[in-house]
Amino acid sequence: MAELTVIGKPVTRVDANEKVTGQIIYGYDLALPNMLYGKTLFSPKAHAKIKSINTDKAKQLPGVVAVVTGADAPWTHGEAVKDKPFLAQSKVRYIGEPVAAVAAEDEDTAQAAVKLIEVEYEDLPVYTDPEAACKPGCMEIHEDYDSYRKANFMVRGSAPNVAEHFKLRTGDVAKGFAESDLVLEEKYFVPMIQHAAMEPHSAHAQWDKGSGRLTIWVANDAPFRALHEISEALGMDKEKIRFINPAQGGGFGSKGGLKCEPIAVALAFHTNGRPVRVKFNREETFISTLTRHEAVVYCKTGVKKDGTMVAREMTIYWGAGAYAEKSPTVCIRGSLPAPGPYRIPHVKVDGYAVYTNKPVAGSYRGYGIPQGAWAGEQQMDELARKLGMDPIDIRMKNIFVEGDTSYWGEKLHAVGLKETLIKATEAIQYGKKSTISKPGLKIGKGFACIQK
Repeated sequence: MAELTVIGKPVTRVDANEKVTGQIIYGYDLALPNMLYGKTLFSPKAHAKIKSINTDKAKQLPGVVAVVTGADAPWTHGEAVKDKPFLAQSKVRYIGEPVAAVAAEDEDTAQAAVKLIEVEYEDLPVYTDPEAACKPGCMEIHEDYDSYRKANFMVRGSAPNVAEHFKLRTGDVAKGFAESDLVLEEKYFVPMIQHAAMEPHSAHAQWDKGSGRLTIWVANDAPFRALHEISEALGMDKEKIRFINPAQGGGFGSKGGLKCEPIAVALAFHTNGRPVRVKFNREETFISTLTRHEAVVYCKTGVKKDGTMVAREMTIYWGAGAYAEKSPTVCIRGSLPAPGPYRIPHVKVDGYAVYTNKPVAGSYRGYGIPQGAWAGEQQMDELARKLGMDPIDIRMKNIFVEGDTSYWGEKLHAVGLKETLIKATEAIQYGKKSTISKPGLKIGKGFACIQK
C-alpha cells in the first residue's frame, strides 16, 4: 500500500500563520473605504404595539446620514417560516428586537442619534414560558401566522402560538404502561444558553443603485441560506446579491441565517452608495441574535422488574422565542430521538415549537439533542435506583445493538454503543471510588447515552 500523504501526517492549516500572528481579518475587524457606522435601537418591551416612532431629532443631529424604521424596510425573512421583519413592523415581540437604525459618520454620533429616537408603545400580554404560551385563551404572538410562507414539511399545532407540532407513535403506550411493573413520570426543564462566540455579530452592506447590485460582507456560516433569505425578502435576483465571507471568530450555530445583515441592508438603501457597518457589542449579541432552545420536558417511562423498558412517552415544549428561525427543524430533529438509543416497543412523542416573547432560539451545538437526553437520561438513573439496579446495567439491558430496528422504523447497522459504553466506564474506572488529597473536593463519575 502506498504511503498516505495527508492521513496521519501533520498538516499546516492554510490560515494558521495568519491566525497565530494576528494578521487575519475577521468580520468584526473589517473596515471599508468611506464606510458609515450603523447603530440600532432595540425594543425595551417584550410584547407591545408600536403606536408611533419619531425620528426627527435623530435625523437633525450633525453627522447622521440615514435613519430607518420598519416603514423604510417593509420586508420579512425566515427559513422554515417567513415571519421576521428586518426592523419591527407595527409591534415588537421581544426585548432586544431591532426597532430603528442609524447610519452616521462615526460610531459615537450614531449611538447618540439612536438615543434621540422616540417610540410610544402599548403593552400586550407577555408569554415567557413555552408550555404556558400554548394554553387555550393565550393571545397569538403572530396574529398573521396563517398568511406566512411556510416550509411544506411543517405541521402547525391546534393550540395558540405553536409553530410546529411533531408527532411520533410506535405501538400503544397505554398498553405498555399497563404491562409495566414500574412507571415513573417526571417534569424536567432545560434553560436557554447563549453561544457566546469570541467574535460578536457584525455585517457590512453596500447598495449600488446604478447597477442594482447589493454587496454584503459578513462572517456567516450559511451564506447560501442567507443569500436565499435576502433574495426572497427583497424580491431581488440572487445574481444581483453578493456575499463576501471574512474569517469567522466562532459561531456554534449562531451565525447562520440573518442577524445584523437585515439592519445593514436596510440602512444601505439610504446611504447613497456608501457602505454601512453594523456591529453588535456583547450585550446586543446576547439580546438580539440567537440562543439555544429552552425546553420543558415531560418524560414517562414504564419498565419491568428486571429493568426491561416497555414504554416511554415524552412531551417537549420547545421555546422558539419570538420568531421561528430554526425551531421547526430543531423540534423535529430533537423530538424524534429524545426517548434515547433504547429498544422500546411502545413510544409516544409530541414536540411543540412554541412562540414566546423571548430572544429568538436557533441552531446550537447538538441541534436539539441534549434537551431530550437531559430528561431521559436522568430518568434512566432514577429508574435504576428504584429497581435497585446499577445505572450501567439498565442501559446495557436496553441499548440498541447491531441489527435492531429503532422505534422510528429504521434498521440499524454499525451500532457501536455497547462497546463504547463498556470502554467508557472502564476508562473512568466506574464503580471504584476515587481519592483526592485536596480538602473540600470530591470526584464524581457518571455517563449518559445519547443519539443524534
